Amino acid sequence: MPQPVHPSPPENHPPDGAVRLLDEAAIQARIHTLAEEIGSFFQGQEFLLVGILKGSVHFASDLARALQRDPPLEWIRVRTYPSGTSPQGDSEILEVGNYSLKNRIVLVLDDVLDRGQTHQALTRYFQSRQPARVHWCFLLAKKGLGEKMGIQPDFTGFTVPDRWLIGYGLDLDERYRNLRDIYALPDAQARPPG
Repeated sequence: MPQPVHPSPPENHPPDGAVRLLDEAAIQARIHTLAEEIGSFFQGQEFLLVGILKGSVHFASDLARALQRDPPLEWIRVRTYPSGTSPQGDSEILEVGNYSLKNRIVLVLDDVLDRGQTHQALTRYFQSRQPARVHWCFLLAKKGLGEKMGIQPDFTGFTVPDRWLIGYGLDLDERYRNLRDIYALPDAQARPPG
């Protein structure tokens, strides 16, 4: 009897010229340290995790598992880069789960702090929902950009150069999200199309 033929899975490699910034081991080690920092910060307090889709999906899931507690994890879907690497003026909130923020302590989990559009849009959104407090945790913060935008994260995993990043949830035109490491693209690859 012939054996069924299964196609080989597609190779999941970064594009040529991409430079590895952080490998999987470094990312996971920092997530565990962040989980300890967050646990100490919120000691004795109930809080809600809100992950920003799609970029923080791996980060939020891994961090939630690393916490010594079991806070609820909810999601909000936001779009800042509708095509390629050209940001739109404001981030667009696409989808919100059916959960209340009123009088709750919220910890927002985001993949990268760069131009601040997502932070600004969600800060307005969260304020309108009357939480007790909102805190921010970014896996990555591009060097100098948070300060330039007046954004002070409560927790940051890594400071990285101001380059287009892919891997571990970060994408370029919806590709490369599932790479286990984080890479910086050469400037030519990260230019907007056209």
